[in-house]
Amino acid sequence: NGLVLGEDPDKFYKVIDIDGLNECLNDEIDKSSDRVLIVEGHLSHLCEGADKMIVLRLNPAILKNRLEERNYSESKIQENLEAEALAVCSAEAYDIYGEKTNEIDASDKSVEEIRDLIIAIATDEIECPVGSIDFMEWLLE
Repeated sequence: NGLVLGEDPDKFYKVIDIDGLNECLNDEIDKSSDRVLIVEGHLSHLCEGADKMIVLRLNPAILKNRLEERNYSESKIQENLEAEALAVCSAEAYDIYGEKTNEIDASDKSVEEIRDLIIAIATDEIECPVGSIDFMEWLLE
């Protein structure tokens, strides 16, 4: 879609045009006749225009195992673990969405339980405010 601006030579990840991603996403939302759309991905928390934002969190110990299984480099694993422990995605989402941002700790939940929580948040049955999940202790270990 022309949204890849290049690649970071040190970390080997793609640099994405976030403004272009927002435009593309909003075009898709405008075209959709669905009442509820779920946008999922590593950059979805940076996209503007949603009614609610839900960030799935994961205990860094579990995340480490998953990333090792995917053969991520040690530096990439460490970067991801620190970002998770520091709640980087939640903080970035909160900067954009404020009180409309929610967090779910997916560490010990099944896919069905996560789905049910997402539905409950989307339908205003519950709130899971940012800051209720704390993995900072992992950094101290």
